[in-house]
Amino acid sequence: MKPIPPTILKRMLEMCDYKLIQSDDITWLMESNGHIVPIPQTMKLVPIDVLEGLLGPTGIDEDTFKALLATIEGQSPAQSASASPN
Repeated sequence: MKPIPPTILKRMLEMCDYKLIQSDDITWLMESNGHIVPIPQTMKLVPIDVLEGLLGPTGIDEDTFKALLATIEGQSPAQSASASPN
C-alpha cells in the first residue's frame, strides 16, 4: 500500500459497493452491509497505517488495493472528473 488522497479512497470503496451515507467538511461516511468506514477529508494523503485500519475490515487486501488503484489511476481525467468527490 501507499498513501493516497481521500478522494481515491472514496472511489475505491464506491467500486466495492460502499455508498456515501453522510458527508460534512471533515469526513465522508461510507457504508456497505452495515459496515461504516469514515474517510477523513482534511488529509492531503491518507497514511498507510490509517488505510490499513480502515480497509482491513472491508476485505480490501494488498492485491485488491493495488488493482483498484491501477484501475482508478488508469482512468482519463474526464472519467475521474465525472466521479464526483461528494
